[in-house]
Parts: sequence; C-alpha cells; structure tokens
Amino acid sequence: MELLWKLSSAYEACTLSACDPISVPSDIKLLAGRYFLSHMFYDCTDPEARGIEMMNQRIREGSEDIRAHFRIHEDLLDNFYSVDDALREGDREGIVKAGRLVFENLEIYGRLVGEHSERLGERAFFHYPTCLPGHIFAPKGAGIIREKVFNPQQDAEGLREEIKNGIALAHFTLPLGPDEALRELSMYTGSDSGDGIFQTSFRGRLELTKVLLERAGFQVAAR
Repeated sequence: MELLWKLSSAYEACTLSACDPISVPSDIKLLAGRYFLSHMFYDCTDPEARGIEMMNQRIREGSEDIRAHFRIHEDLLDNFYSVDDALREGDREGIVKAGRLVFENLEIYGRLVGEHSERLGERAFFHYPTCLPGHIFAPKGAGIIREKVFNPQQDAEGLREEIKNGIALAHFTLPLGPDEALRELSMYTGSDSGDGIFQTSFRGRLELTKVLLERAGFQVAAR
C-alpha cells in the first residue's frame, strides 16, 4: 500500500499544480509557500483587471512554458488513468509500471519549473508540486487511514526526494493479497463524470485550466 499511498499523494499534488497557469496570488498573506487561501483563479480577483493583466503578462513571457506545462500534465493524467485501469484489473505489474511513469514525468516537470523560475524570477508562476494538508488516504477494507503527503517543503529538493522514494517503491512488487482489494481503489476518491470543468478531479482541474486560458486569449494546442 505504500506505493499506492505515495501515488495518491502525487495525484493531489498534480491536481493543484494543474491550475498554476491560471492561479494568481491572493491578498491574504499569512504563511510562506502555498496554502489553501494563498492563490485564486485570475477571474476572481477584485478588481478583475488585476488578474487579467497578470494573465496577459504570463502569456507574453511564458506561453511556451504554459504549453509545456499542459503537455506534461496531460501525460501525468494518462499515467494516473493507467494506474486506475491496472487497479481495476488487479494487475500489480501494471500498477508498478504506470506508477514509475508518474514519477518520471514529475521529474520532467520539476526541470520545467526550475528553468521557468530561473528565467522569470519573481514573475514565475509555476510551483513545485505539493500536496496541501487535509487529504486522506483510506482505502476501503484495508484498515488504513493516513494523511496524504507530497513534497511538504514545496521546493526542488523536496520534489527530488519524493521522486527518488517513489521510483524506489515502484521497484518492489506490491504485497500479496486478494485482487478485489485493489479493485476498490482509485487515484480520485470523489465522483467525476469524465466531462466538464466543475469537478475537483485532476481531469476537471486540467479542463478548467484550459477553458480559463482560452478566456484569457491563449489557445492550448490540441494533442
């Protein structure tokens, strides 16, 4: 279950980072780093013109970074879907293979965040993926209740450590047990219709990001 806990934590981190291109700092300044009230969608700022101007600047300075961000997150979403498919099939080898791809793509994204931050400095708007507190890993029938944790340091070193540990976990076979226990699990524990922008799943947040980018005048290239 250790690998699945780590993958589930990474899923929450990717759900948050999916919205980085359209999230702007709020006026609430309480703690260093990201937390639940630190950012808002650009169309929720007051005045809204502040958020729109920030988006215009991002599009001028970081359009290629935004496209790369979106491509990597689409790949990550596919990886998590592959984990879910393998869980439904009770395919332990498939879970490990898809999980390894998650961490490999997170490594690629970490490099993008680093290059983006170095180039734009204080104007950078990407953050190293992190899982904010409050998400719980509690697989049905497993007798486990555990808080999800991913890169709480919110920095490059923390992400590298998570990737190293995740790849190490993916080298080990999952514990033996009935396949039915695996089929009860999924990366997203809420309800997602598979369509629309209002669900809080990774898919829903990525779709929302695409729509709000389009409203800001930026077209994300189709795959």
